[in-house]
Amino acid sequence: MRLSNGTSILYGSDSLGHAIVLDCIDGTSTLSHSPEWKLDVESGSPEDRRRCWRIPLEKTLERLTNQCPEDFLLFLQQEIGKLSPEGLHPALINGLEMEAERLFPKISKEGKNQFKSFISLLKNSYQIDEEQECSKLMSNFVDDIGPTLLVLIDQKPSILPEIPSIYLAPNDWSLTMWRINNHMVGPLLVEDVEDQDKIQFLGLSFASDELSERQKGIYYFHMARFILFFEAWIENPDVPHLLEFIRLFRKGVRFLEKLP
Repeated sequence: MRLSNGTSILYGSDSLGHAIVLDCIDGTSTLSHSPEWKLDVESGSPEDRRRCWRIPLEKTLERLTNQCPEDFLLFLQQEIGKLSPEGLHPALINGLEMEAERLFPKISKEGKNQFKSFISLLKNSYQIDEEQECSKLMSNFVDDIGPTLLVLIDQKPSILPEIPSIYLAPNDWSLTMWRINNHMVGPLLVEDVEDQDKIQFLGLSFASDELSERQKGIYYFHMARFILFFEAWIENPDVPHLLEFIRLFRKGVRFLEKLP
């Protein structure tokens, strides 16, 4: 598994019990200060790129999979809320259209231009912009907010010992990103799948009046970001999944409106 800051997470166990190994590429992890985890100093110091974190020998460790209950989001928000943010989210400072380059610096010129054009379309269609987002109530936010930041220790949710950078963002960004991270599948790059089915939200539905037009625009923005996480993980600068998502959007396929 890999987080948005490039950190790879490996799960395993040995005679000392269950553990995870973090390979932190850019060193921007934030300590969660969860009491469940202890750094294995024999395997590396806090300054090392590769670090091993352990739980007590008698405890069990389980990796979470998608479609977790939203109660887990409340727990995660509480844990993230205890930590100090670095400031406003970079998208609010540098512009929503700069997120592709921030999240995937190796993205192709075509991918970069298509993303910027997509953001311009979102801003015009849903009347969203950085100034409006900055006027909303803020709370702590992590790009990867979702099941990937949690594990089960003795069948209870626990935050990872290290997570990506924490920023201030509008309150509803966390719920939006959690739902996308927890439920979204696709875009499916399969020719015999109908366009309207190439992105799916497994196990998720919205009430017809739940989302305002502005919130729909924020959902589409975070969908594109979520796809960028995957493109960066597979290290494909041509970003075919992102381009397919943008193609479908330009064609008029609106994934939120089709949910049951």
